[in-house]
Amino acid sequence: VVDVLRHQGRQARAELAEHTTLSNQALATILNDLVQSGYVLEVETHGARRGRGRPALLYEYNAERQCVLSLYVGLRYSEVSLCDGLGRTVADNIEFSPGWDADRVVSEAASHIDSLLGASRVDREQCHIGIVVHGWVDTRAGTATSTDMGWDGVPIAHLLADATGLDVTVHEASRAAAIAEYRQGAAAGAHRAMVFNVGPEITATQVTDGVLDTGSGGFAGMVGKCQVPDADGRLTPIDSLIGSFVSKRRYTEMSGKHVDWMTDVYRLARRGDPIAREVLEMSIDVIGYAASWLVTITNPERLVLTGAMGDYDDDHKSKLLARIVELTDPRMLHECSIHFSSLARQAWIRGGVHAALDEQRRSDPLTG
Repeated sequence: VVDVLRHQGRQARAELAEHTTLSNQALATILNDLVQSGYVLEVETHGARRGRGRPALLYEYNAERQCVLSLYVGLRYSEVSLCDGLGRTVADNIEFSPGWDADRVVSEAASHIDSLLGASRVDREQCHIGIVVHGWVDTRAGTATSTDMGWDGVPIAHLLADATGLDVTVHEASRAAAIAEYRQGAAAGAHRAMVFNVGPEITATQVTDGVLDTGSGGFAGMVGKCQVPDADGRLTPIDSLIGSFVSKRRYTEMSGKHVDWMTDVYRLARRGDPIAREVLEMSIDVIGYAASWLVTITNPERLVLTGAMGDYDDDHKSKLLARIVELTDPRMLHECSIHFSSLARQAWIRGGVHAALDEQRRSDPLTG
């Protein structure tokens, strides 16, 4: 019932009965419980009447009854977003730079979360937090491992839950991006999509009718761990060839100029810096191979290129598309369209919002 109201908007009882196939008695009981708990609002319509002139009732999901928070923990910055039960942002996102010490990340995030909740009208007791981290994430255990940040099995979900008193789950960045792309991005409407994410690590997630394929151990799609020959013929993980840390270091070595982040290299490439453009084109070559493998192995209806690839200029986007087409058997591309994400890096934090909403719905006996 709640899902119908979320997606369809206001509904009369007869419409809800049609959409849910519930009996009148069962529907009446459920609606009464939802109204009493505040998840659903009764709205009188004065244009229509029911028995003896009483206004007809419509039912509406109360998005303010539930809220979620998304915490993106990145290498360059972290970000907190507060959203209502429909995933709509209810306050300006807060960006902060706590570094990579897990205790400091948790401390600063908890402070910003308290600030957002204190200034809003949402019900704190109904709030759930979804953390998004690059690296190896065990959602069931609530732990994250990130070589770049020096994390090894950090119980980040438990640390933040202790600091805030809220329910918390942690999700790997490409999984979060895949959820966001399917719900509101370039994968929306696709029966079978492959979401290819380039960031600190190179990852991919298959989405079939809204369900993520995470593999038997939860680590499917860690493309960056696959090994390919480097310039000297040595087998090297893809992450070690084109990950954001590696690429920015390569630019510094080739140009003699220091850059803090890979986003600086993208900006320089857009300005025509020849070395920045060369670094990007080296990445494009390897990304093209990985994307071609994904299309060939999984045969998706849609390939979505997200994360840092959204920062490419039009010229480099065209070169990447051409490289994928060049490396892939035309028969594999016949039913597959390739799209760049409109969400780009925002796919990570928006994915945390959707993951938190899903977890909240599963854990709530009334709305799950």
